[in-house]
Amino acid sequence: MVTYKGEMGLKWSYLCFGDKGLAKTTRCLYMPGVKLDSWIGNELLRVLSPCAIEAAHVAAQSHQQAATDLVRAVELELQEARYQVDLEARRYREVDPANRMVAIELERRWEAALMRVAELERRLAVMQKESTPEPTLSLAELLTLAQDFPAVWNSPHADRKLRQRLVRLLLAEVVCDIDRDRKEASLVLHWQGGRHSELRVPMRRQGQSERTATLKARQFLSENVDTLKPAVLADELNRQGERTGTGRLWTATSVRTYMLGQRLGKYGWPAETTDGVCLGEAARRLHISPTSLQHLIARGLAPVTQRYPHSPYRIPESALTNPALLQAVQEIQNSPVSLVNKSQKRNTRSPQVDAGRGA
Repeated sequence: MVTYKGEMGLKWSYLCFGDKGLAKTTRCLYMPGVKLDSWIGNELLRVLSPCAIEAAHVAAQSHQQAATDLVRAVELELQEARYQVDLEARRYREVDPANRMVAIELERRWEAALMRVAELERRLAVMQKESTPEPTLSLAELLTLAQDFPAVWNSPHADRKLRQRLVRLLLAEVVCDIDRDRKEASLVLHWQGGRHSELRVPMRRQGQSERTATLKARQFLSENVDTLKPAVLADELNRQGERTGTGRLWTATSVRTYMLGQRLGKYGWPAETTDGVCLGEAARRLHISPTSLQHLIARGLAPVTQRYPHSPYRIPESALTNPALLQAVQEIQNSPVSLVNKSQKRNTRSPQVDAGRGA
């Protein structure tokens, strides 16, 4: 089953729902159409390359020569069988008719020889019919067609219908299956003429996308993530002609985004740290808000460490007893807008006022 989606049906998929009597909604096979057709197209270009055509031509000649030798062997066997028929016939004619037992045995041998000749004649007729060479193109013409086939297949004027006609001329059917243990798609291509070949392609894993960087770009970023800056990495990738998964030039932002997403090098998952306290814990100990503590960090009153940019802050515990930091914290607490100051004023209200309000 083929399903089309997108504008003008530019995206399609191959589905199989199995036995509808057993599973009406669960699909047993799903193959992306664009990717599957690309795999088959690459296999066609490989099979129809000039080297493959020349090798197939040599193999065909060897097969034809073997068939010719086999036909010649059967012809010699038939010639011998006919001679045996003539011999048995002469023996039957020369026997004394009165000797009935000998005559019956010679007649049986004659009939067996005739049956063997008839069987060999039928076998030879079938072999000659199968081995009769059909009008074929010369090797030079086949090589010319093989050289022109990639240009025809990859031509922008070659629409989907033309490619389908070319595939039908070469392929009888394509049997698809998925090897879930090895995460591979298994394609068995049955060619016209009885030959077949198997193609195994890795399936896209969960989280992967068709819009991904090339293998060369990924290896380059993995090897130089800790030694070069993102801007230098982007310039080097562009100089090598590499592009992003969307076909654009690399920038420092796209390099940093890729390394963060892939957790490469210093952009990887931070190791478990036990030195210092987090921002929230430090603010709780100092009795101020995390926002106020961030302002103090920005003023340089509290040293912090980070595993990588935008990662959580870690404040050494010894820095929480710094006199300059404690003085700044005291100023924040004594501020009229401080929540701590308001809470202390609320707790120091006279009981008489509270009792009067209650009355």
